[in-house]
Amino acid sequence: MQLWLADAVARAVVHARAKGAIFGIETTSTVVLDHGIPFLVRIVSSLRDKPVNEQGESAASSEEPPGPVDAADGALGLAERAATSHVELGVFPDPFLPYEEDLYVGDVPPAHVCLLNKFNVVEGHLLVVTRAFREQTHLLDSGDCTAIWHCLRQYPGLGFYNSGKVAGASQRHKHLQLIPLAGVEAVPIHEKVEEAARSREEQTGCFVVPALPFKHAIIGMHDLYSESKSDAEIGAAMHSRYMQLLHFTIEELGVPASSWMAWEARSHHPPASAVGHPANDSETAHPFPYNLLLTSNWMMLVPRRHEKFLGDISVNALGFAGFLLAKNESQRDLIVKHGPLKVLAQVGIPWNH
Repeated sequence: MQLWLADAVARAVVHARAKGAIFGIETTSTVVLDHGIPFLVRIVSSLRDKPVNEQGESAASSEEPPGPVDAADGALGLAERAATSHVELGVFPDPFLPYEEDLYVGDVPPAHVCLLNKFNVVEGHLLVVTRAFREQTHLLDSGDCTAIWHCLRQYPGLGFYNSGKVAGASQRHKHLQLIPLAGVEAVPIHEKVEEAARSREEQTGCFVVPALPFKHAIIGMHDLYSESKSDAEIGAAMHSRYMQLLHFTIEELGVPASSWMAWEARSHHPPASAVGHPANDSETAHPFPYNLLLTSNWMMLVPRRHEKFLGDISVNALGFAGFLLAKNESQRDLIVKHGPLKVLAQVGIPWNH
């Protein structure tokens, strides 16, 4: 298999910087230890890279740059939030149709495109976007799994998917995301996941981590990788395990089956065009928002009930991996006061709920 992605990302970052197309978000970090999990809490301070004009000078403007990205977006992009919050006459804009060419990294099989995240906390944060419009609330299909695996295989990191607004999605056009990490060990919850995996009697199927106070389902991925398997073969196997997680969530975690059946049926509806499509489409509004985390070792699904903690602190999939983003020190102080696990239990579903 030809390894192209890491070099393509490096070239794309250089190009996008030269064009003033990407901007880094400056943060300071605090490690908060909660029940043995080293949560990384970042506080947004400012833009690292100031927007520039065509002459390469700092762009003067009477308007302030977009405000700090909410943690619910996982730094998906300040520009994207600005676009998706502006809905007129019942239609919504789609920043991925067309996408900004200066953010282009490459085509990803079978039917996706890889883009740089315009406003990023972590450099090299990627978006894996469907070429044609698909709803973010629809189920992932084997093609989506193939695409994200194609990227994870070449570009070690943490993949994630926010299904629905309550789960932190700020854009309706289906997209998975990937942040680069030195290895799966850099994911704060990884050690607890591995401990739970080793301690269970059955080494196949779904399992949970007792230390996590919110409903979730995890399944192993260790055995999927093989040099002899194509990305499509691994993607199909990965999709099967994703479906196992969903069914486990219904049968073991108590998500109503009727909601699941309705959602699953809607997921197979033909896609609508993005531009001009009604912004409030009940046909695609699903009752089961969730976050999905993807590593080369395991996959984790977390059903959601609230978008924000105390109506203020947004949380997306990265929060459940152990990465939280605060817009200011007061939000950081709230996270420290209550503890990251309580924050996650409140926006997820507590075991006793």
